[in-house]
Amino acid sequence: MSKLRSQETNLVADRNHSEKPTRPVQHSPELAFTVEQLTGHERKISDLVTLIVGSVAVSDVLIASGATCNVMPRQQTWEMLKLKGIDCESCKSARELFAYGGREPLPTLGIFSADVSPTGNNTGCRADFLVVKGDG
Repeated sequence: MSKLRSQETNLVADRNHSEKPTRPVQHSPELAFTVEQLTGHERKISDLVTLIVGSVAVSDVLIASGATCNVMPRQQTWEMLKLKGIDCESCKSARELFAYGGREPLPTLGIFSADVSPTGNNTGCRADFLVVKGDG
């Protein structure tokens, strides 16, 4: 699956900064987006973000705006979150998940719910994550 770039992305700017985004903000919900972080005089545009998931910082999170659920890879992320004491509710799940265009379900381990927010921001929401075997 290819990533959308340039003018075909939704731009999210840091609300704590008064400057306007460097490119037009698109309001089409079916498209991917990037995040523009404004730190001092430096602008950083990326399709990866850092989120606080269950009180633990998770870097390099890819926001897939067209996904049907939130997916967490077991090997890299879920095991790290458990070691760092994630605050969540988890359980086994029989939910089937298919990769885009896939015919066989991905092997899943379970599901967990946690509070999620962007770094440096107290606003967030509760979200469910499906944990898949492997590196995602």
